[in-house]
Amino acid sequence: MDFLRRTVVATIACSWLFLSGCGNTYRPVASILPETPGNPQLADSVAVFNVNPNAASTGSLSVFNVAGDSNVGNYAIGANDQLATVTPPQVPLTSRLITFAGSNSFVATADTESNTVTLVNTLLGSTSIISLPAGFVPGFITATATTGQILVSLQATPGSTACPGGKGAIGIILTSTAALTNTICAGSKPGFLLVAQKDAEVFILDQTDDSVSVLNLVALTPSSTTSTPIAVGTTPIWATASQDGSTVYVLNQGSNSISVIDAVAETVTGTITPAGLNSPSVIITDPNFNRLYISNTGGNSVTALDASTPALTPVTATPLTVGAAPVALAVTPDGTSVYVANTGANTVSVIHANSLIVSTLTPTSDTTARVQSVAVSQNTENAIKAFIAVTTTNDKANGIYVVLTSNDSFVSNDTGSILNVAPPQDPSCDVTESCSGVPLQRPVQIVPRI
Repeated sequence: MDFLRRTVVATIACSWLFLSGCGNTYRPVASILPETPGNPQLADSVAVFNVNPNAASTGSLSVFNVAGDSNVGNYAIGANDQLATVTPPQVPLTSRLITFAGSNSFVATADTESNTVTLVNTLLGSTSIISLPAGFVPGFITATATTGQILVSLQATPGSTACPGGKGAIGIILTSTAALTNTICAGSKPGFLLVAQKDAEVFILDQTDDSVSVLNLVALTPSSTTSTPIAVGTTPIWATASQDGSTVYVLNQGSNSISVIDAVAETVTGTITPAGLNSPSVIITDPNFNRLYISNTGGNSVTALDASTPALTPVTATPLTVGAAPVALAVTPDGTSVYVANTGANTVSVIHANSLIVSTLTPTSDTTARVQSVAVSQNTENAIKAFIAVTTTNDKANGIYVVLTSNDSFVSNDTGSILNVAPPQDPSCDVTESCSGVPLQRPVQIVPRI
């Protein structure tokens, strides 16, 4: 532990200017610095997507080491201007704009304003900017676990004729070449993407068509097409697969329901409407307890379902009460805890799977703080940690807070204060870009390794 602490201190001391800008004010927020050299010790890491609140400004991605609770890399990415106009910032619920890729050696971001994908090789510390086809804007990004494919939902801009009828598309990028290899026309507005069947297929959710289509990833050619759309409920927003991959569960936000799809036959086998679903946003699978967890953003609750039977029986008579506007969910590898990002509050709710008791974590006392995202990762010594992205109205408590899941305690620094692993920056940068320091960054999404 002492060695880790010395390593972290040395790394931070060499990589960051702790006191910068006006009045030597410490600002614990994620920031852009010149690209850092490759770090071979990225076996246990999470990646953070940051936005900049200033107009016409780029954001950044940060990579955090789980074992050392340290920031080990920051990289400039393309512009995502419309995400910075809201205070506190909120990435649209249907979007995921960052993903690990290429056997977790890469991190990729979808850059909504510049219409690009930024691909970072975390081992070499190098960055590639990949242009996306004209007439589209990226809305979602994910990747396969083993084949080096990055998948991007491309939503047509007004008047676009890139696909017939102004349809959207799926862009395929290979990490090996850092190039767009295929653009496959899809539905009216492709959104959430679920890679399934051992990287052989991707299920594409379309909120405009209220449908799901499937693209075979094994034999892609320029003439490849998606399957006939599968009708589901209203406004399909998120999806997850069963433990064995045979079933896909599609969460329909508009109809407060779950469409159950046979992943092989590509047909709907049932529609489940659990009591208490209220504007649900995210659904995840816990293979340990064989459960589904659903965040009810409109109901300030989480629904737990038993996935061992087709009926998806609720685990509790009523949904579990959590904080305001829950969205992101993250389950520990052993299934014992589920972490809930309450985007309408400065709290994270923790659902203890055995007792179904809910406890609360508060990363900062700043009442303007909003928890944007949460992710769970495990290091090689089997220490499981939760990483919490927080933004505040005045940006003073922005950053990433770390929780040791074995006892739900915040990791602290050498002074005993709760550790915020994001670095400082020039305080004037939240007002103007004409500053000597590093532009302000607001962390809004976190993803673990695939």
